[in-house]
Amino acid sequence: MAQDKDADVRHSTHQPKQQQEAQQQREQERQQPQQQREQGQEREQAGDEAKPVGWLNVIGFVIGLLFLPIVLNSAGLQHEALALLPNSTAYFHAVGYGTQLYLECTDTPTTGTKDGRPTVLIEADVGMGAEEYRPLMEALAPTARVCIYDRAGLGHSGQFTRMNPPTDPYAYMGSEIKPRGDKVGTAERAAEDLHWLLRKANVSLPVTLVSFGLSTMTSRFYSQLYEDDVAGIILINPVHESLLTDSVSVTAPPSPFYQFWYGSVVPAQELRQLSAFMGWTRLALMGGVAHVPVGMGNTTYSKHIACHGDHQRAVAVEMLHANETASQLTIINQFKPLPRTTPRHIIVTSDTVALMPYLSQPKAVALWRDGVGQLARELGAELVEVTLEHHRGDNEHNLGAAGDNDGDNDGDGDGDGCDASGAGDAGDDGDDNDDEFGRVKPRVESTPVVHALKRAIQPLIAAADGEHQQQQ
Repeated sequence: MAQDKDADVRHSTHQPKQQQEAQQQREQERQQPQQQREQGQEREQAGDEAKPVGWLNVIGFVIGLLFLPIVLNSAGLQHEALALLPNSTAYFHAVGYGTQLYLECTDTPTTGTKDGRPTVLIEADVGMGAEEYRPLMEALAPTARVCIYDRAGLGHSGQFTRMNPPTDPYAYMGSEIKPRGDKVGTAERAAEDLHWLLRKANVSLPVTLVSFGLSTMTSRFYSQLYEDDVAGIILINPVHESLLTDSVSVTAPPSPFYQFWYGSVVPAQELRQLSAFMGWTRLALMGGVAHVPVGMGNTTYSKHIACHGDHQRAVAVEMLHANETASQLTIINQFKPLPRTTPRHIIVTSDTVALMPYLSQPKAVALWRDGVGQLARELGAELVEVTLEHHRGDNEHNLGAAGDNDGDNDGDGDGDGCDASGAGDAGDDGDDNDDEFGRVKPRVESTPVVHALKRAIQPLIAAADGEHQQQQ
């Protein structure tokens, strides 16, 4: 047995080397498919794990792309507020339900007609802020005491407006108790707010109302409701209420202007509202894709409110409720028309889009002009035609003021597009641009529009004040 084992050992040790290598190769071939299968499974598992990571990166990029403009716009608005918003409560007055309205006049509140000058109140058109009419206010200041104000939710008033009523909604105006109208964005609500505002601010009454565009319906409503407060009305590019009232007949289609308003103007404003909230408007202004109308020349503030979502939302509400305002005016015309003793004048400008950018279609402009003629006949008002020159050869402003060489088109030289802080340095207490409350006044330009309106309005203000004095 021992010899047999020794023989096997000797036989195994003497096996050819080629056979051993062949056996090892066969063994490797049997193991290779198993290794390949294991490596394939590992690659599949790694791919499955990599897929969620890639989608998370894409989702994160999209979220950043959406929210970064919002953050930048919010920071820009806060920065601009330091230069544009009044830093004194003297400009703000409570009119009920926690709502505070902004009002500013060219001199102290109690002078007015006591020094022989009439008091003029400028009513901003829909979509505009009171600050945009500052150039006109300053142009009229030498011959009249001029006031500008923002309706609820607009401009400066929008920063201090709370629409939720307090615990006791009736005890909000001192000893006089009166329920509060809730028709936000309508002539009835605006007239009631203005009635309380003039009293809370101690504005010397009566006032001559100078209103623009759609807000002329609010001025007319106020003049008919509070006729003792009004010395006269000057309606610039007024809108007749029949254009915005739906057809009386159920089967008849709405008027063409009504279809244009609710088919084009309101949806466009809702898009501007969304764009302002999302910060897209600021990016568009920075890139020169969007522009603001020159109008009265205060393009610095125009860009600010174009980027302000709360202001654009209030504008959308006013536009949406324009038919309600028209219906309110139609009803009050039947029961309490404008007194014949109230002086009334109508001014129509040659360039409609310069002051009414929402009237961009020629057909709508033609319908509007027909309504102006109808209104002049109904009111027996004098109609004055004013020719407006184009400012810088264009109705849109996308160039900064002199010294703006940063390419952001905002006139402040800091590259932020909408930034209105170029109005001045908020910490500068020795500058002539500071007002009595330490606020830095926005930089404005006096445009040909302001000069033309000044020449047309001044004699009408004097005539309205003279007629009112004769009637007393």
